Amino acid sequence: MPIGLTLDVGPKGDDCLNLNVWTPELGDARLPVLVWIHGGALMFGSGSEAGYDGATFARDGVLTVTINYRLASAGFMHVGERAGTGAFGLLDQIAALRWVQENITAFGGDPDKITIAGQSAGSNSVAALLAAPAARGLFRRAILQSGIAPCQVRAETAAVIGAEILQRLGVRREEDFENIGTAELFAAQRAVDSETLPLLASKGVTPDFVTTVFAHTLHLVHGTDTLPAPTIPAIAGGSARDIDLLFGTNADEYGFFVSLLPSMGDQATAARSALAALALGEGGAPAVELYRQNRPQAAELDVTNAFMTDMLFRVPMIGVAEAALKHNTNVYMYRYDYGPPSAPATHCSELPFMWDTLENRSFWDGVVRLDNPPQALADTMHGAWASFIKGGIPTNSGLPDWPRYDTQRRATMIFDTATQLIGDPAGDERRAWPSADYMW
Repeated sequence: MPIGLTLDVGPKGDDCLNLNVWTPELGDARLPVLVWIHGGALMFGSGSEAGYDGATFARDGVLTVTINYRLASAGFMHVGERAGTGAFGLLDQIAALRWVQENITAFGGDPDKITIAGQSAGSNSVAALLAAPAARGLFRRAILQSGIAPCQVRAETAAVIGAEILQRLGVRREEDFENIGTAELFAAQRAVDSETLPLLASKGVTPDFVTTVFAHTLHLVHGTDTLPAPTIPAIAGGSARDIDLLFGTNADEYGFFVSLLPSMGDQATAARSALAALALGEGGAPAVELYRQNRPQAAELDVTNAFMTDMLFRVPMIGVAEAALKHNTNVYMYRYDYGPPSAPATHCSELPFMWDTLENRSFWDGVVRLDNPPQALADTMHGAWASFIKGGIPTNSGLPDWPRYDTQRRATMIFDTATQLIGDPAGDERRAWPSADYMW
C-alpha cells in the first residue's frame, strides 16, 4: 500500500484504543465536534496519520477528534455467540463516541453537535453506525466519503470463516483466547484468506457479493446483536432519520487499487461480465455495453475502472442516500473530480483537500502524486466540510448554491478546479443499476 497509509504511527495490539483531540478553545465554548474514523479496509491505518491533522479544523472553530479501533481479525472476526461478535471494532468506535459524549465539554466541545466522518472503510463504519442501535443518539451529523457503504456479510458466512481461523489457532475453550497473540491471529487470518471460497463451498454456504469480489475475508457482519440488519435496509427503516448527511465518491475510485496492484485491473476486466451478471442479472450485459459505448476511445482498463467505481462505490453510496431520503431531506451529495490524466481522481485523492493539509507532502505524496495542487480547491472543499459540521449545510464562498439531494434533480456538487453543480451526473449509467441490493 502507499507508504503514507502504512506508517508505524502508534501503539498496536491491546494498547491501540486511544484517540487524539484538537481544540481551539478550552472551557465552556460549546464548539461543534468532528469525530474522524480512518480508513484502511478494516485491516490497517490509524487516526494518528499525519495527514489527519485536526489543527486545520480547529483553526476554523471545529473541535476535532481522531480515533483508533481494533482491525482485521481482532476487530471483525465472528466468534460464535459471544456478544459483539463480528463487530468488536465497531463497538470500539461506539465506545469512543460515548467517551466524546461524556467528556468533550471539558475540551470546549458540544456533545449535541457531533459529526462523525470517515473515508473508505471509515465511511463504511459511519454507515454501519447509522444502522447500529447502540450508536443512536451519539451524533447529530455524518459524512461518508468514498466508502463501499453496505460492504457487509451475513453472519452465516462470517461464522464459517471465524470458526476456521479459531480452529487453526487451536481455540477450543474461552480461556484459550488468552494464549493467542496478535501476530498469530493475523497469520491465521491471512492463511484462511486464500481459501475462503472453497471453504464456504465445503460448508454449503453461498458467498456474499463482497466475499466473492474481495480477496480478504473479514468485513462488517450483519445479522448480529450489534448490526441486526444490513445498512441500507436499516436506514430505509428510519435508523438515520434525525441525522444530517453528506455523501460522496471520487470519479475514478477503482484506479487507485489498479495503481497499487496492476493485476487487479486485468482480473476485473476479465471478470467484468460475470460481476455484472452477479449484481444485475439479465441487466448485466446491457450495463457493460453501456459503459463501453460511453467511452468509444477509451482503453479497456478505463472502461473497467468506470464500471468498478460505480459498482463498488457510487451506486452503493447513492443507495444509502436514497434510503435516508425516505425519512430525512437534509441530504447532500458530491463527486470529487480533480486530477490531471497522470493522476486522476482516484480513491483517497480528496483527502488532502478536505483536510486542507496539502503542505504535508511527505505524507500525501504516497497517495496523491500531484504537482502544484490547487490550494483554492482545498479552501473550497475544507470550508464546505467545516460549514456542514457547524450547521448541517455545506456552504462556502467558493461554492455555487448547493441544493439538497433528491431523486428528481439529484443535485451533485462536482469538486474540481472549476467546482460546479450538476444534476444527476452520468445518469444513464446510474439508471443501469436499479438498486444496490446486490451488496447484501
